[in-house]
Order: sequence, then C-alpha cells, then structure tokens
Amino acid sequence: MITIFLRVRENTDNVRDELNQQIGNLTQELRTEVDGVKNTVDQSLMGVKSAIDNTRTELRAAVDDVKGQAIEQSVKAMLNILGKDNPDGSRSFKSKTFDFEQQDGNVIVRAKNGEAVLTDAVLSPNVSEQQLQALDKVQSVVDIHNKIENNAQQNLESRGIKR
Repeated sequence: MITIFLRVRENTDNVRDELNQQIGNLTQELRTEVDGVKNTVDQSLMGVKSAIDNTRTELRAAVDDVKGQAIEQSVKAMLNILGKDNPDGSRSFKSKTFDFEQQDGNVIVRAKNGEAVLTDAVLSPNVSEQQLQALDKVQSVVDIHNKIENNAQQNLESRGIKR
C-alpha cells in the first residue's frame, strides 16, 4: 500500500512539475509577446509624436512666413505715408520702438537696440511676442491715415473742391 501511495505521490509530483514547467514556458511566451506588442505600440507612438512635432514646426514656419509678409506690406504702406526720403534713395521712419527702412523694395525693421526684427518679409527667430504685437499695430496706423485721407477727400468733394 505504501508503494502504491509512493507511486501515486511520485506521479503526482511529476505531473505537478510538468504543469509548472508548462506554465513557466507559457508565462515566458506571453511576456515575450506582450513586450513585443508594447515595443511596437511605443515605437508607433514615438512616430506619431515625431509626426506631430514636425507638423507643428512646419505650421509655425508657415504662420511666421505669412506674418512676415503681412507686416512687410504694412511697413511699406506706412513708409509711403510717414517715411522720409534719404539721400541714398532709401526711405525711413523711426518710431519709439523700431527703425523702419526700405531700400529698392527691400524692407528692414530694427529694434532700437539695432537688432533686425524683420528683413525682407522674414521675421527674426529672436522676435519677441511684444515686438510682434507692436508690429501688428503698423497696419492700424496705415488704416487710420487712409480713413483720415478719405474723410478729407469726401469733405473737399462735398464742398465742390477737388484736389
């Protein structure tokens, strides 16, 4: 009887050991698969993040390009109104914050410290948000001047006087 009991115990131990081995193998396979899926997901997320960063950078560059062109057009209009002609053929205007100059169609805006803020419709990478806000006001100066001119012209025309 003891022999049968020992055999049953030995067989039970063998089955248990075999099951534990199979469970260990399956656990390792599952860990390997899960790690592989995790790595694939991590790589995909890094790719998406990189694509988002690239798109964000391209979008900022496009916005800065459009801003630079718009500011340059406003500065040209302002220089036509307020600029003074210089002996070298350039046209310039100095405000509290900036020095504006146009030479042969090329526009440059410098901060009072001499640092270029805008050159040929390209904003400096060092331009501050405050400088951009100040440059955005150039168009309103042009608009106000044009409104005053239009009102004056209408007043003259209503009185029968032509320029």
